Amino acid sequence: MIFAKLRVRNAAGNQKGVFAAENIENGKKILDFPGKIVPEEKSNPLDLQISKNTVIRASSKNQIDNFLNHSCDPTACVKKKGEIFYLISIKNIKKGDEITFDYDTTDYDNKEFEFACSCKSLKCRKMIRGFKYLDAQQKKKLSRYLIPYLKRILENQKK
Repeated sequence: MIFAKLRVRNAAGNQKGVFAAENIENGKKILDFPGKIVPEEKSNPLDLQISKNTVIRASSKNQIDNFLNHSCDPTACVKKKGEIFYLISIKNIKKGDEITFDYDTTDYDNKEFEFACSCKSLKCRKMIRGFKYLDAQQKKKLSRYLIPYLKRILENQKK
């Protein structure tokens, strides 16, 4: 389910992205992540990792959440309520702004699909490989945006 007016269009880096077609207030639910839960070992770069062993696979290649790009200074993050994973804004988003989230807040070990970040943010970490590869300070900065299984991993690392 989509809760905000969104558009898929060309983004930086010769790829598609999701853009706000209206102003979106901080804290507003943007969309749910529908799809099928599959084992992580069968994952592909478009899947949303929801635990160390499972991902959500979009039901269609043209599903809007497949076009959500990464940013080291994102406009949204993934949250969970009950069994539903959804995207929520973490700042005010203006009409025309790209909707992004930090992939390292959902992916534990993305080394197989690592990529050089092109977000051009002052906070850019340059390489995106997964939460596992972040240093302690980076993990702490992202802690409030982590999905539940990564929060548990972070808490266990502190012990």
